[in-house]
Amino acid sequence: MTDSTTPEHTDVLSIGVRESGEIDISSTNSNIAIIQWLLSRATFEVNLIEYNDRKQTGRTGTNKPPKAQVK
Repeated sequence: MTDSTTPEHTDVLSIGVRESGEIDISSTNSNIAIIQWLLSRATFEVNLIEYNDRKQTGRTGTNKPPKAQVK
């Protein structure tokens, strides 16, 4: 979180999850379109990292069943 205070960041988005399951989102920018774009970009980046990790290690994702082999 200390990286978020460096001058090179123009917008910061913070997401927190409470024990009850509620999600708190706070942003330095009040523009909803930018917040939505930041969330979409973060989701894309995480998925890309997980995809590349599975590809390199040969593991399948935990949330997907293995593909059936067609003969």
